[in-house]
Amino acid sequence: MTVYTALPTDDLNLAVEVTESNDMVTINITPAIVTVTGGGSGTVTDVATGTGLTGGPITTTGTIAIDSTVATLTGAQALSNKTGLISQWTNDAGYITSETDSQTLSFADPVLTISGSLSTVDLSALNTTTLAWSAITATPTTVSGYGITDGYTDADVDTHLNTSTATSSQVLSWSGTDYAWVTGGGGGGATDLDSLTDVDIVSVQNNDLLMYNSVATKWQNTNLGVSVTPTLTGNASGYTGQPYTLTVSNNATYQDPAYFVEVYTGATLVVANSAVTDNGNGTLTFTAPATGTHEIRVRCQDFGDLQSEIATKALTTTLFEFNYRYFRLLFDAPIGSGTLIPEFAFYTAAAQGGTKWPTSAMTTNSLPVPFVAYGQGAFGANYDYWKAFDNGAGQFWNLSGTDNTDYLAIDFGSAQAIQSFKIRTAGFVQASMQLQASATGLFGGEEVVIQNITPTTNSTLNIG
Repeated sequence: MTVYTALPTDDLNLAVEVTESNDMVTINITPAIVTVTGGGSGTVTDVATGTGLTGGPITTTGTIAIDSTVATLTGAQALSNKTGLISQWTNDAGYITSETDSQTLSFADPVLTISGSLSTVDLSALNTTTLAWSAITATPTTVSGYGITDGYTDADVDTHLNTSTATSSQVLSWSGTDYAWVTGGGGGGATDLDSLTDVDIVSVQNNDLLMYNSVATKWQNTNLGVSVTPTLTGNASGYTGQPYTLTVSNNATYQDPAYFVEVYTGATLVVANSAVTDNGNGTLTFTAPATGTHEIRVRCQDFGDLQSEIATKALTTTLFEFNYRYFRLLFDAPIGSGTLIPEFAFYTAAAQGGTKWPTSAMTTNSLPVPFVAYGQGAFGANYDYWKAFDNGAGQFWNLSGTDNTDYLAIDFGSAQAIQSFKIRTAGFVQASMQLQASATGLFGGEEVVIQNITPTTNSTLNIG
């Protein structure tokens, strides 16, 4: 520390203090009472001014002021942009004049490197949790190479399994306490079925099966066969709630077949075998399930044979509803007169429910409006077409001849959604019938066949 003093000026006494710390020089100037003493004597005749003071030199009287660009009266003032070595401000040498304390420590297998310009050193790269086995060198190739002396060897396995006592063709068996080598029966060591103690095979033939004989307590071969898989034919579509007939076309190949039939919708059983009628002629009948896509599954077991594989057939059912204007009965196999139809009726709901059509009893072929009864093959005016539509008043239409184009029809005047029918017969029914519907009335191939009918005498047939 160096102290500069100045003489009083205008009753102002100043003390100047210069200090250095951490490469910084600070000047403090404070008012002070300065007393100059020394070993000399005489009178001061000249006060010179220099750096930090202005107003001089003073030879007689005058004012000395502090240069504010150099020093301040109070506080600390940092010196900057000053040239010179630190040793000029202190008497100490060897200080670091420059330094970069922003480096990064990094690791890239296998080199550790210090580099970068960050203020911290990141060692996280060294905290690895995995290391590729291939990166490890000089690894041993045997268990013993790792110093493991109790490893299980092939010789140990052979000893434990008693291989020294085994002979050719023996098999390893568990005795209940340990492993043992055995030959022959008990399932061990046999090379064919006949070598088993509980199997007796005689004159084996193709398609022979093994059956257990409880009397002989042995399995014995038999020529009991497997039933031929049934071949299925039938319509790919049907109407919900209506009879559906499936035909087994290879029925004649069986001696005494028994069929097992089920209908599934996906994985859900919708028609059980108990609901299927075997007609005894290779046809199987059941009521079609709800609208949707279904799968018919049929198995056959012939007398003396095992059950066949499952045969399947797709079936798509739709709602039993016919939105048409024209309906008719076509008599496709008449053999003479005497087929009487006292009632032919239509209903807007299933099971002969809803509104009955015609809605009023017809009195002529065109009354009441808008109904029109017509056809071909009426026996005469006394058995006119409209009499089949008189709501069962006791009259009837009579088929006259043997023409397979004869029919009985009605025009509703507009399309009606019909879901069920009633056909009542009387007299000698001598014809099979086909119930049809048409949107145009042409019945030239555009018609829809609702159902084929084989009626009986004096019966009521409810359809839908």
